[in-house]
Amino acid sequence: MADSSNKERSRACAYCNKSKTKCFWPGEPGAGSCQRCARLNRPCSLPEQGEKRKRGPSARVVQLEEKIDGIMSLLNASQHLQQQVTPPSTGSSPHTHPAAGHQEPVVQNGSYAAEKAYFDIGPSLRVTAEEANRCLDLYRSEYSPHFPFVPVPAGLTAGELHERQPFLLQIIIQIITPQSASVQRAVAYWVRQYIAQHVIVEQEKRLELLQGLLLFLAWGDFHFYVDPRGTNLFQMAAGMTIEWGLNKPVKTPAHVPNQFLDAARNVKGIRGRPPHMLDDMRAFLGVFYTNSQGSSLFFSLPMFDYSNYMTTCRVAIENAAEFTSDSLLSAFIRMQHIVCRMRTMFPNPEADGGEPLEFSGAIHMAMKTFRAELESLRSGLPVEIQSNYMFDICFKGVLVQLYEPAIYTKPSLASSVSPQSAWRSEALWGCLEASKNFMLAYCDIPSNELPYLPCTVTSYFAFAIVSATRLLCLSDSDWNQAVARRTMGFVEITRRLSDHFERADEVAAAEEWRRKNKCVEEGRPITRLTKEKLRWIASWFLARQGGGDEGVPQAAEPSGVSSMSLDTDGIFNSADVVSSEWWEAFAGDLAYNFGPVAGMAQ
Repeated sequence: MADSSNKERSRACAYCNKSKTKCFWPGEPGAGSCQRCARLNRPCSLPEQGEKRKRGPSARVVQLEEKIDGIMSLLNASQHLQQQVTPPSTGSSPHTHPAAGHQEPVVQNGSYAAEKAYFDIGPSLRVTAEEANRCLDLYRSEYSPHFPFVPVPAGLTAGELHERQPFLLQIIIQIITPQSASVQRAVAYWVRQYIAQHVIVEQEKRLELLQGLLLFLAWGDFHFYVDPRGTNLFQMAAGMTIEWGLNKPVKTPAHVPNQFLDAARNVKGIRGRPPHMLDDMRAFLGVFYTNSQGSSLFFSLPMFDYSNYMTTCRVAIENAAEFTSDSLLSAFIRMQHIVCRMRTMFPNPEADGGEPLEFSGAIHMAMKTFRAELESLRSGLPVEIQSNYMFDICFKGVLVQLYEPAIYTKPSLASSVSPQSAWRSEALWGCLEASKNFMLAYCDIPSNELPYLPCTVTSYFAFAIVSATRLLCLSDSDWNQAVARRTMGFVEITRRLSDHFERADEVAAAEEWRRKNKCVEEGRPITRLTKEKLRWIASWFLARQGGGDEGVPQAAEPSGVSSMSLDTDGIFNSADVVSSEWWEAFAGDLAYNFGPVAGMAQ
């Protein structure tokens, strides 16, 4: 009888209940396996009654009663205002949301979801149910394949996702829905406020909080060269994985028990952590990937060390093959593992404060070894991953990372024919070649895909431009600057990139809903601003070099910009000599204004 009662109360099996996905039974719940478990060939059973969480202490009831009293007081005070509010029609646009100055009662966390009318993201953004479903479909088809750490099951509606993971849906809507600059700022503030309240103040441990924060970071407006405002959020994501125990395996009877710790937990009534599900593992690997990539590229974050448990998670996800993007996730993690070892081998004196290293035979051998390991990794991947432009662009970005340390090593003090001099020249040339190949590959990205690229790709874009410009202005005994400029064809590549972003802007303008309307300066979308920045840097390079190094005729000046008196953000208005510091400042400014294409406005 108890078993029958348990089945009536439990609609989902233990696995689906944990992963918060819809569970489909071919017959009566508990009889046989559900469709998902049968497809993945794993044991399927109903959760035991004893697995339910115990109710909290009575103090929690008092807190809830106080909150209800407060809500009722607010509702009574604003009743006359609520009667004047007319819900928007199904076909309305999110741009029709009342202005910020309008004193409309704030609807928190999509409380209209039960009526399937519209959803609110903070007090400033509202979308209809139809628009929310369109955002969810677009996220599954265009956004998630580029950042495979937070997939959403097919067939799940916005209403169903909001019921299970409201914050995750709100973040998805936030990164996709076109917004004005003021609304973007207000929503970004609300996201930070929501995360701080639920994670730090209320100490909640819901996976959707970490997943939503990951997406917010992936398509957020964070510029590590100039203003690393996302550092605290990256650190919070790392802290959440550690505090929640996602970074290590759950102890099983096969492990040696910690008797003192187990006894203390039993006395306190603390239950052990439940087994990690695939969504837990994906989120953990996503935190590692974004954090370690930011650290290795910009040295603004603490390094997230690779662990054996990451390999366990990666293999489990790859073997389950629950989503088609899981194979790309596995390739990213394997490649980032090599990057972590590269970062340890080649410390950056500019970030560590140490003396520049001398380019030795050991460094030369390590670069050769890492390059062979990267090529072996790529050749061993499935053909569909090798041909995936997301993997290809990141692979070329890693090659820039591999050779870039040669720029800040000491030039050879021996004769120009010494092995050290030849090895360093080879590494510098490898960096130049990798930077050029990266920018050419960026030109091959479909124009309509540029608005969907996360920071894991656009960060490489900024890094490649900075590395290339430093090489073009590097002057020491191991490098031929003139040959480098002729080989690079920097002006031609930047113009190709500029034309590429111009086409992306035209495509986005033709499909207004699919455009992330990020306004950076005077209402200009980020694709248009990036196009202008790239043209500026090409014109400035020609003006300072006389247009003779690359054999490219002087370009027409960008509209409203003088190439000889360029003053953008106060960075380079009076440079008489082109220096490596000047070029890095310019490229950093370009990276600052570019950021993730689909990010939020400043």
